[in-house]
Amino acid sequence: MGSGLGTVEARHISDGIFLAAARAIADLSPAKRDPAANLPAPLVDLRKVSFHIAVAAAKKAQADGLAEPPSDELTAAAVRGKIWSRFTRRIDVCAGSHCARRSRGVGRSRCG
Repeated sequence: MGSGLGTVEARHISDGIFLAAARAIADLSPAKRDPAANLPAPLVDLRKVSFHIAVAAAKKAQADGLAEPPSDELTAAAVRGKIWSRFTRRIDVCAGSHCARRSRGVGRSRCG
């Protein structure tokens, strides 16, 4: 919710915004499609759920006049840019002829 409200620079959080966030969570509940399923979405869907909540909160703030109203596409893109994303990069560390990756026969090192 914070990513969405920060993106549109909402002036305050209304009850309607909380309700919009709750509805966004409910929309993604597995129990909505299968009554025997868990109520909350699986943890692996956390990024998708967070994005859905943030966009719903931002749109509600805009609809209620609590934030400037850019287009839905711009709001979604701006929210996507605010949500944290892990950055992983493989770095091969090599000490010349003693390169651990070469001695294990795993791939190629950057030194040759």
